[in-house]
Amino acid sequence: MVDEVTRQVVESQTRVQSQSDQMATTQQAIQAAEETLRLTQARKEFAVGAVLETIQAEQDLTRARLDYLNALAEYNKAQYGLHKAIGGLSAATPSFSPKPKPKP
Repeated sequence: MVDEVTRQVVESQTRVQSQSDQMATTQQAIQAAEETLRLTQARKEFAVGAVLETIQAEQDLTRARLDYLNALAEYNKAQYGLHKAIGGLSAATPSFSPKPKPKP
């Protein structure tokens, strides 16, 4: 049992670190895409660049932002898994139930 718990904690910690690295990589991709878009828009202003270049740069930035959000979601899942593996969550964690609205 101890070996199983240890394995789960190690795997969860490794996943958290991996997802953290992925988030850093996607943040760098966002910065690069933002810079590319800025340069592309400047080229367009001086009538050197085409409209298609700007559209592609915008698509690249959107894709980079989506990749970051996906990495963030996976990171949160990994943190939850680690928290669960180290015993931070009980097996009978209550589910969310909204508070009833008071009657007037």
